[in-house]
Amino acid sequence: MVQYKNAMQQQPLLDVVFYRTSGGNEPVREWLLAMDKGTRTVIGQDIKTAQY
Repeated sequence: MVQYKNAMQQQPLLDVVFYRTSGGNEPVREWLLAMDKGTRTVIGQDIKTAQY
């Protein structure tokens, strides 16, 4: 029998953090948030694939 684990139940292989400037800005996060929801969803899925 094959059992599949949900990716969210696994420990991530990589930690994902946004770059933060010395002034506290997160330019990559701001860039992502400026995109439409569909694009953000696709990018988020790609990040999750790399993370797990």
